[in-house]
Amino acid sequence: MVRDLTEAGRNVRTVSDAVALIRTGDVTAVRLARRAGRILGHAIADSVSLLNPSVVVVGGQLAEIEEQLFAGIREMVYRRSLPLATRKLTIVATTLGPRSGLVGMALLLADSIFAPPRVETLIARQ
Repeated sequence: MVRDLTEAGRNVRTVSDAVALIRTGDVTAVRLARRAGRILGHAIADSVSLLNPSVVVVGGQLAEIEEQLFAGIREMVYRRSLPLATRKLTIVATTLGPRSGLVGMALLLADSIFAPPRVETLIARQ
């Protein structure tokens, strides 16, 4: 988005700049945010059809522009996913803000460290 906005003549250097521009209602920025949402929605739709989750949580800086980004995500998810998988599906922004990636990584690490086979091995050594 930053590259495309720069090419469109907007003074954007970071994702934060792009988010600020989208919040002002810039037509080009909003169009690109919806396009980004559709691209993400395409990938999410495959996951929804495969895993059938009840909630999809979107994080990152672009999740701050829920209205524009999520419109594209929902458009693709509901178009491409099986109706049974989307009947009770909720798509939301993370409540962890910029910490979401760090918290996710910590949880994955904890799951790995405290996996039952690993804990059993440690107990057996005692």
